Amino acid sequence: MACSPEQIAAKRQQALERLKQNKANAQQVNPSVSGKNENGGISINSGQFYGSPQTSKGTSAPRTLPQKFDNKIKPNPLKDNRIFSQPYTNKNQVKPPETVNVAKKTATSYKTVIKCALVSEQKFGITMSKFNEEVTKACKLIGSKTFNNEKKTWSFHLNDYETFLQLMQELGDMITVEGLPRFILKIFPPQRASLDMSFLSSIEPKLVDSLLDFQKQGVRYAIERQGRCIIADEMGLGKTYQALAIADFYKDDWPVLVCTTASMRDSWAEKIRQLLPSVPAHKVTLLNSIQSIPPGVLFILSSYAAVEKNESKIAEAQCKVIILDESHMVKNRKTKSTSSVLNLVKTARRVILLTGTPALSRPCELFTQLQMCDKSFFTYKEYTKRYCAGYEGTFGWNADGQSNLEELNLLLMRKFMIRRTKDEVMSEMGEKSREVIVLDRELVNRKDSFSMLANNYSQTSNGKKKEEILLSFYSETATAKAKAVCAYVRKMLKEEKKKFIVFAYHHVMMEALAKLLQDLDEKFIKIDGRTPTDVRSSMVEMFQTQPSYRVAVLSLKACNAGITLTAAQLVIFAELYWNPSTLAQGESRSHRIGQDENVVVRYLLAEGTADDIIWSIIQKKQTILNDAGLGNEDFSDVTQHIETSASTPKITSYFEKASCSSSVPQPPVSTDDDVKKLLEDDDDLFAELDF
Repeated sequence: MACSPEQIAAKRQQALERLKQNKANAQQVNPSVSGKNENGGISINSGQFYGSPQTSKGTSAPRTLPQKFDNKIKPNPLKDNRIFSQPYTNKNQVKPPETVNVAKKTATSYKTVIKCALVSEQKFGITMSKFNEEVTKACKLIGSKTFNNEKKTWSFHLNDYETFLQLMQELGDMITVEGLPRFILKIFPPQRASLDMSFLSSIEPKLVDSLLDFQKQGVRYAIERQGRCIIADEMGLGKTYQALAIADFYKDDWPVLVCTTASMRDSWAEKIRQLLPSVPAHKVTLLNSIQSIPPGVLFILSSYAAVEKNESKIAEAQCKVIILDESHMVKNRKTKSTSSVLNLVKTARRVILLTGTPALSRPCELFTQLQMCDKSFFTYKEYTKRYCAGYEGTFGWNADGQSNLEELNLLLMRKFMIRRTKDEVMSEMGEKSREVIVLDRELVNRKDSFSMLANNYSQTSNGKKKEEILLSFYSETATAKAKAVCAYVRKMLKEEKKKFIVFAYHHVMMEALAKLLQDLDEKFIKIDGRTPTDVRSSMVEMFQTQPSYRVAVLSLKACNAGITLTAAQLVIFAELYWNPSTLAQGESRSHRIGQDENVVVRYLLAEGTADDIIWSIIQKKQTILNDAGLGNEDFSDVTQHIETSASTPKITSYFEKASCSSSVPQPPVSTDDDVKKLLEDDDDLFAELDF
């Protein structure tokens, strides 16, 4: 039966009176609990909510809250229990602001945050979150002060660092200083005295005679750091020679473990026989799979995959000198091969890392390599917070960014790494220039789906979704541009009299190029991941020595390191790749020691394809690597040429096109295997999505 308005009003009044009586009773039992709390709200003890047993005096005994809440019990009884709320609440009632948040905003709004960072080996600089006149006055009191009018920043000598901190402390709570980390203060300054060159007398004379002056300096750098450092010279500057010289200096710590790529083990064995004639051939062992290591071995040459399989047997050999060739391959601490290498490094006295590309994309990739040089220098969190803009995110610690890159560059050069470029040390080497060739639009098979893929990529914010879109777009692009690439290579065979290299990624592209060259009866070599190591060596020798072999078709991932092809002065990239360091490594197959002519590098791009996206990614990544001192390439300063068909179509042009089409093979459609292989090749394919 429905209640009348008078009955509803009466029941409401009764409810209010009961509520008032309950409050009065609670105050009599425990006034401190039932009164107002310090925030102005009503307080309640645990016994009142959960129920309390009666004491002998008839009052409720106070109970403490349980250690763990039951999932069904709400953690805030005052807010959620209807007993302590009005019978009919106003849902539109505006909640009062939270005092804690307001206080936090107020506390940070008036503070000036000052961040300190190295700007040179002798000076540190500061940046302010906002202008502060008191800070400016204090800076002027320091004798070594320098003001950069363009950047509006102050810098001081490191000797005045403590004085600066004291002046900032005197300004009180209005200033927050983020100072230099302890590991920076530990090595800057002073400058150590350089070692003289007398150490060369302890190294094999034949090897010393093979070293250039800058390579001798690299050996000295490593010895000054007790044989634990990174030789990060640009590709093609003879890091193998330097590593063997360092290892020979520490021959008392032999045997030596050399970790390299599978295709480079034979090259290392050849260099050891050539440069260290005192090492018997039977004392050099190549690990191919799970196998025993003979006693008395002096050099163990292994791929990273074989190290993982033979970790325990290698550990028994007690290699105190470890050389890690292409050390950027152990950038990921989570892989099994990296874990195995880290375990072996723990017991080694000398660890020599060789890489022309210390980091392929981001500063966080360096940490594992730095840890191998000195594991106690800093922690992962200290490093990533300082140089990778690390922060605690929703899914854990995020270290995908970059920060303080100028300071990182100084730290690397002082403590861990020596890096020289070809321009610095090889004045007699020919120059290298880059060109972008925009392929003929009429020969590019642009599908209707391309514009949709490009739009979806630009509009999608989800990282995983962007990966899927770009992978699909990349694979489809290889098929779409193969015909235009083949037409350009056919043109080069007519115009160029010199040898040249063509790099590609997908099998679709490589097979199309191979068929073109076969149809034209041109002699060429073709090397991909399926080519056996011994066959590779013979192919490289043919290209280098026999004039009839004009073209080398190479896999971008399988042949971007460990191959010397200085017989070519033109390098063509039929496809792009998102890591600029991979492209730079490919360029260095020709532009390296032994090349005395100028080298031209050409990137073939197709408009309206994935090339548009990937080329932009390459430029952004390279800028970050250059700022950190991990690269010196420039993919933005390139000359551009556009390949076009005849502007005035004639009846004969249609026959010419038909003839061209018949000589250029139609590429097969790329398969899912291409995408799977792509995912296996690089565990950091889409770091660019964080830009």
